[in-house]
Amino acid sequence: MEGNRNIESFIQTDAAVNPGNSGGALVNTRGELIGINTAISSRTGSFIGYSFAVPSNIAKKIIDDLLEFGSVQEAILGVAIDQSDKTIEGVVIADVFEEGGAKTSGLKSGDVIKKVNNVKIVKFSDLKGQLTAKRPGELVEVTVDRDGKLLSKMVQLSKRESFASNAFGVQLKDLNAKEKRKFKVSGGAKIIQNNNKILQYYNVGEGYVITKINGKEITNASDAASILDSYNPNQNMYIEMLSPEGQIEKFRF
Repeated sequence: MEGNRNIESFIQTDAAVNPGNSGGALVNTRGELIGINTAISSRTGSFIGYSFAVPSNIAKKIIDDLLEFGSVQEAILGVAIDQSDKTIEGVVIADVFEEGGAKTSGLKSGDVIKKVNNVKIVKFSDLKGQLTAKRPGELVEVTVDRDGKLLSKMVQLSKRESFASNAFGVQLKDLNAKEKRKFKVSGGAKIIQNNNKILQYYNVGEGYVITKINGKEITNASDAASILDSYNPNQNMYIEMLSPEGQIEKFRF
């Protein structure tokens, strides 16, 4: 799966969570940590009924990744998802990428994912919740419905290589060591596909590297995509880039 779908696998609860509680512990009646408070559903800005928390197993995995690798290791199946039919119970595979565990394991376009490691998958957030707690290289058992028959495949998860900002219209990738040396930077996000009309007008395309957004240093493609997804045409956004030749170019949107 590629791109920022903005759909996460949260714990939904009616526990009273108010502004300022984000980052705090959500515990059960035995005092055990089950989640990290993240958001509330509210029209007034204060608690009115629903709150959401990141499951503790996902939070732990993120912490472990940061301590060991310095960044979150996001695992993917290597498929594109079709979410057009909301009546289907499961997740429909629209396409299988040439490189990745899904292709190797024999998953096909049209397969409907029903289970991952024997956990029932009803919707996309269920699938994402299972994958978020995994690392690239791990094996998962994926059960699919193919033409009415249930098949189980062992899939080795791949590392997510690109990140899309659908709001801004660009697809980004982390710089490799050679590119960092070339541009003399420690991080950044390289544009590998550009559908942004304004950037196209200024001949900005593949190979440009985003180094700053609103003055903030960009360390990787994931961060850049998240910031760009918050783009609001009614507010100014300042982006600093390096051209493929290494020249600094600045843009205001």
